[in-house]
Amino acid sequence: LQGALPAGVQSMLSTAFARAKTDGRLLRLRVRDVDGDVVWSDDNSGLSEAAAGTEDDEVQEALSGDVVSRLTRLNADADDAGPPGPKVVEVYRPITADPDGTGVAAAPLGVLEMYVPYAPIEADVTAGLRHMYEVLALGLALLWLALALISVSTTKRLRRQSDRLAYLAHYDDDFGVLNRVGFTGEMAERLASAPARPPAVALVNVQVAQLLQRRVF
Repeated sequence: LQGALPAGVQSMLSTAFARAKTDGRLLRLRVRDVDGDVVWSDDNSGLSEAAAGTEDDEVQEALSGDVVSRLTRLNADADDAGPPGPKVVEVYRPITADPDGTGVAAAPLGVLEMYVPYAPIEADVTAGLRHMYEVLALGLALLWLALALISVSTTKRLRRQSDRLAYLAHYDDDFGVLNRVGFTGEMAERLASAPARPPAVALVNVQVAQLLQRRVF
């Protein structure tokens, strides 16, 4: 591309841009030639850049074959007229051709400068983040519930084991009677709570060690 575009090409660009703008896909469209000068703009903005001799780094990168994009606002460039507009994604895409049909594009013929509305992208990102947070919150709630159930189950099991150990510490497991430790403790409590002049007390001590081995009972 070099110089002004033919009237037919300008008409096709205007029609295509009007359709894209109506659909909310574009807010501004410019075409730059191999020198980086604006040769067509939907609103005639940027046409003064050639006279002013301004050069954008993004344009030079696009002319080298790269696609460049950045988040900005409409009319945020120094040479733009009017107040800053909504958030947009400013895209610089090289215009290439494959005249030989080999599938290998030749050097860029120019640059397509597009301003894509950021609001739909932002809404989609926000919706995606909200969904992710909801899933994360649900996952954390399920994890907390699982940990709570595990904690309750473990606590009950430990309590049963503790009660069992406390029982075995004072009672014989085979006969369910007090063992030596339990008997000594029980007697100490009875004697401590006995009146100053207790009545006669009889104590019978039976050794059952042999009986346990022979399983007499």
